Amino acid sequence: VTILQVASSGCYPYVPNPGSLISKMCAASNTFALDVIKKVVPKVVVIAQFSGIDTKNDMKSVVAQLRDYGVEKVIVMGPVPKYEASLYQIVIRKYWLHTPRRISTNLTQEPFDEDSSLRKKYANGDGGVEYVSLVDALCTTDGCLSYLGGDVKKGLVSFDYGHFNAATSLFAVKSTVAPLIMKALGLPYNSSKMAPETVDISIN
Repeated sequence: VTILQVASSGCYPYVPNPGSLISKMCAASNTFALDVIKKVVPKVVVIAQFSGIDTKNDMKSVVAQLRDYGVEKVIVMGPVPKYEASLYQIVIRKYWLHTPRRISTNLTQEPFDEDSSLRKKYANGDGGVEYVSLVDALCTTDGCLSYLGGDVKKGLVSFDYGHFNAATSLFAVKSTVAPLIMKALGLPYNSSKMAPETVDISIN
């Protein structure tokens, strides 16, 4: 499988138009991304946005444009759990002597509300979108994953209040979006559930 990534910092995906008041940098970034997709015509496009999905932009218009270019499947990654402070600060202040695998305190509500709304909006692939809930991947009724593997210090899932480290990114992708990509490509994939406590947190 060949992966082609186009990304920019602080820009959400949208279809640029001449009358837009959004920054020229983001317009240029999105124009470049769409031009690349139009030229390459990948079978699968994965869209990730840190927050504000369908409130800061119109995902359906993006998907419609990609479909027009010939993209067969569009996968939208949902918001990630976020904390009121950096995760390591919360662990040091409240859970240093005993860090639970999942933490239910100091989480902000916004990602959970956004995820719930998006799951309803894109249920059954409505709008040509396959929605992936990262809240479901990382959280249960007991809380959200605080660390992976057997080492709390090295395995914290986030290096700040919500951005994944490399090991968490791999865990999230392997357990959620990878099976969908491989299925769309007609390729086999070992879909066995990954256990957080057995994840290898060493990144070579």
